[in-house]
Amino acid sequence: MHFENGSYVIRAYLPIAVNAYVIINDKKYKMIETDNKIFQANFNDKINKYMISYTDSSGYEHKYYDPYNFRPAVSDYDIYLFKEGKLFESYKTFGSHLIEIDGVSGCNFTVWAPSALSVSVVGNFNHWRPECIQ
Repeated sequence: MHFENGSYVIRAYLPIAVNAYVIINDKKYKMIETDNKIFQANFNDKINKYMISYTDSSGYEHKYYDPYNFRPAVSDYDIYLFKEGKLFESYKTFGSHLIEIDGVSGCNFTVWAPSALSVSVVGNFNHWRPECIQ
């Protein structure tokens, strides 16, 4: 969620979506396709926890909590210690870990790749497409 031109904006790149919604407290708000499969919804107030829902061409509805709802998994202090060579249990910070935040279960994946142009985690959860977040 970003604050732009006097309103809060939620955007999502959903390359296989036919339509999309933001869900807040079980109420759906339609997202408008603004560009090539980029969907957007504007709100007057900041929203703390929301889901994104979209339907693909087969009619299947996908629903997930937007990862940007949650705080970063790596703190500035973790990065500082890592750069100093003093993050002695870095395996607890980096890699893949099952987590639960605010009652939402998921998997956190953190990688240190400062020269990488991109990093993607792919699987059946995102249709084996690196550009899909769900």
